[in-house]
Amino acid sequence: MVGIMSGQKIEFIKNQVEFGRADLRRLNKEGNTALHEAAIVGHLKAAELLVGRNRSLLYIRNLDGYLPLHLAAAYGQREILFYFLRVGEVHDIQLSELELDMLMHLEITARFFDLAMYLLASNPRLAFSKWQDVFHLEILAQMPSAFRNGTKLNIWKRFIYYCKSPGYFPFS
Repeated sequence: MVGIMSGQKIEFIKNQVEFGRADLRRLNKEGNTALHEAAIVGHLKAAELLVGRNRSLLYIRNLDGYLPLHLAAAYGQREILFYFLRVGEVHDIQLSELELDMLMHLEITARFFDLAMYLLASNPRLAFSKWQDVFHLEILAQMPSAFRNGTKLNIWKRFIYYCKSPGYFPFS
């Protein structure tokens, strides 16, 4: 769907969807649906519109085998990934172990640690699993700045870190 990638206003996209001018399940030349494209560019309103119209779009893999939520994580689109996780929870999206491993890997790589913890809370086996022969903890261990003592912070940054870190969990 051209409107999503070109940054069209939501009204244009809404008209395309409502008047049936867009086949939401159709793949473009890159092998993505409109929802995949919304995930890549972080177009949250378009994603909400598309999922509201056809929830099965959440389950369609692109030609590379990625679901829209994987692309949101891979492209660092935190808000839209959070939306997909919320919608998936409400509508009980079941991911395979491989899909969960891939998602955990992508969340850690994108430094979405709170979302990774959220995923881990409902899938404890992810703490000891791996994707593409790399344990999730290995990836995390290679990011010293992800840990409090791995980065030297001035007094203001330490204060912000302290306020944000203990008990900070956006899903509770």
